Amino acid sequence: MSDTPGEQPNLLLSLRTRAEPPAPASAPRAEVSPTEARILAAAARGDTTAQIGREIGLAADGVNYHLARLSRRWHVPNRTALVGRAYAFGVLVAEVWPPEPARRT
Repeated sequence: MSDTPGEQPNLLLSLRTRAEPPAPASAPRAEVSPTEARILAAAARGDTTAQIGREIGLAADGVNYHLARLSRRWHVPNRTALVGRAYAFGVLVAEVWPPEPARRT
């Protein structure tokens, strides 16, 4: 601080912040229900929504519900990317035709 009149006093300010590490981006979860796994296997075969619904025993809206939920959870834009992600996560067995869900322990 200055003792001289007319001179602006210097102000010393110290801020202390506690740095929090950035929260990690939420990683997609690879867990799926048995119904979701069967839907993914049928989608990997190229079945239509109606065909998947008949096989699983759901209405087309039910199949679309599960596909949309998985797409949001895994951050993918379409069915093709969803099937690719299912293989990458090990939800579907690689190198097997027709596609089938992996056995979960």
